[in-house]
Amino acid sequence: MVIDWEESVTYQAILEKGVIRGYHDLLLQVGGKKIGAPTDSIIAAIRGIAEVAQLRELAERLFDVSSWQELLRNDP
Repeated sequence: MVIDWEESVTYQAILEKGVIRGYHDLLLQVGGKKIGAPTDSIIAAIRGIAEVAQLRELAERLFDVSSWQELLRNDP
């Protein structure tokens, strides 16, 4: 049985890791321009998020906040 490589669990995991890394970079770069340079602890907090849905929510909220702390709060 031959499995299409795009359906492979390993391939899907690699894609998800790339999406997560892309969101990390986007949040840090765009957030830096919007709300100021992130501290080392903010960078660690952003890079520590591994859920695509949570990262997507942060990206959507980025222009509605005025600080990194406000962005990272659990309540929108």
